Amino acid sequence: MFLIGSASQKNITVLNIFKAEMKKIVAQTVEVCQLGVLVDGDVLYLAKEDSPEPIRLVSFVGKRLPAYCTAIGKALLSDYTYKETIRNLYPDPLRPLTEKTCTDLKKLYEEYTQSKQDGYFKEEGECSLDLNCFALPIRYNNKNIAAISVSIPSFRLTEEKKESTNSCTITCTKRFGT
Repeated sequence: MFLIGSASQKNITVLNIFKAEMKKIVAQTVEVCQLGVLVDGDVLYLAKEDSPEPIRLVSFVGKRLPAYCTAIGKALLSDYTYKETIRNLYPDPLRPLTEKTCTDLKKLYEEYTQSKQDGYFKEEGECSLDLNCFALPIRYNNKNIAAISVSIPSFRLTEEKKESTNSCTITCTKRFGT
């Protein structure tokens, strides 16, 4: 509520604040940055800042993808327990988007639990082959309210780029209380 109230006083929206941060991330990483929220087990993409690179992720605001196969989704799911994930979000079997998609709920839970300890969430070809994504949740009142990600084609991914990407997304999310 504080963010919304503060934003309205300055005649800007919360989404504009996030988009400004996303532009900074794109400037540092030269890769696509997206913001999403969890809706019925899917990620709903609310904002996107494109990369200046000619080969990049093609996506759009309003797109929905299963949370279990995206880095943003895994970041958002990290607040859920194993039973909550199974009972509430995925009563049906998980369907693969690629041959790399994790379709086992127990493995998915173990993966995002480990990612929580690692300090970032990742997806490597689970949603789109040859695309890697790194994400962090945006927390408010000790809950994940959204997540922000950077998507990098495999041929441009280096360990240095991965570290730089995670560093600048951590800086961004800390500005919002994470």
